[in-house]
Amino acid sequence: MQKSALLAVLQQEIRRHDFSHFVDEPPSVAQGGHGVVVSGCPTCRNRINTTPQFPDHLADNVLPPWRSLSRTTSRGAPSLASIKLVTASEAVAGSLIMLASLTRSSV
Repeated sequence: MQKSALLAVLQQEIRRHDFSHFVDEPPSVAQGGHGVVVSGCPTCRNRINTTPQFPDHLADNVLPPWRSLSRTTSRGAPSLASIKLVTASEAVAGSLIMLASLTRSSV
C-alpha cells in the first residue's frame, strides 16, 4: 500500500471518532425509553468519562487494527508496528509522528 494512501486512510479513521455523547440502550427517557445519554465515542459506542481517556481510546481501540496494514508500507518508512510505546498518550504521539513522516516522504 502506498504511504499516501495509508496516511489518508488513517486520517479518515481518526476523524470518524470524537469525544461526544450517545444514547445508551434502551432509548433515552426523551425518546420514550429508560436509557440514558452517556459521554463517549458515538462511532464505537464506547463510554469515555474524561478527556484524557479519549487519546487512550484512539491508541487502544482505533489504531491497532491498522497495525498489520502499516507493515506493508514502503521499505525504510516507519510503521505503527515498529514503534514500541509505553502509554496511550505516547501511542497517539507516535502515530502522529509516523503520519508526519509519511507526509514528508510522500511529497
